[in-house]
Amino acid sequence: MNDSSGGCLSIEAVCKVRTLPDGGTAEILKDLSLMLNSATLTVVVGPSGGGKSTLLRLINRLEDPTRGCIFLDREDISTIDPLLLRRRIGTVLQQPHMFEGSVLENLQRPFRYRSEQPPDSSSSRLLDTLQLCSLDSAILSQDSRTLSLGQQQRVCLARTLMTDPEVLLLDEPTSALDRRTLMTDPEVLLLDEPTSALDRPTAVQLGQMLQAICRERSLMVLMTSHDLHLAEQVGDQIAFLHGGCILEQGSVEDFFNNPRCDSLRKFLNTDDKR
Repeated sequence: MNDSSGGCLSIEAVCKVRTLPDGGTAEILKDLSLMLNSATLTVVVGPSGGGKSTLLRLINRLEDPTRGCIFLDREDISTIDPLLLRRRIGTVLQQPHMFEGSVLENLQRPFRYRSEQPPDSSSSRLLDTLQLCSLDSAILSQDSRTLSLGQQQRVCLARTLMTDPEVLLLDEPTSALDRRTLMTDPEVLLLDEPTSALDRPTAVQLGQMLQAICRERSLMVLMTSHDLHLAEQVGDQIAFLHGGCILEQGSVEDFFNNPRCDSLRKFLNTDDKR
């Protein structure tokens, strides 16, 4: 398991400029700075198109910043081989991907890629991870592609956690499921599209699971969302990303009760999740 002795990921004055099809340029992120700490769950909220997905892509080096630096435990990630970096930074995407075979075979897949001995069904590491992700061990023998969407998403989370990352990135975890899935699988990790409000018990369950994972594994967790109800339930700290800039960041209580900029006040007032 990760050591809880104060790991950090530091994003320092990062800018990202993209070339447009017409030859022009667009600045997607502008002098963005953010700090992630061990055993802390940070939520980045903001309207669509504000740069949240780009931020995640920079952290796991699917793209590199135009300017600025990102440090993982004081090491510039641009100097780390991307494959090695992604062993330290786990990412759970909106849509789950199941490999052919059983759930157990899916959980063993990362180890086979690394030519390492995979854990068997009696492994304490595997069983502890299933429990953290609200999965029963009976699921191990099931064909992964017969699972509900919510179960698949939790298996993807477990598969990522099995590799013992230092950082966990959760990409827009409220946008993948429809209301029918939410009703039939109430403990899902990735929940309803943000235009449909989460009921409070479901958000509380989700928050408890994510925070348990964050604390148990001493992870630096970064989640992007534009669902304020979920962010309020889950986050230790929240940052507001709008137009490529982080305009405000701080504790959950301060964020919701003492917004300082007009853009955040408008965002809070127009959101109907709370």
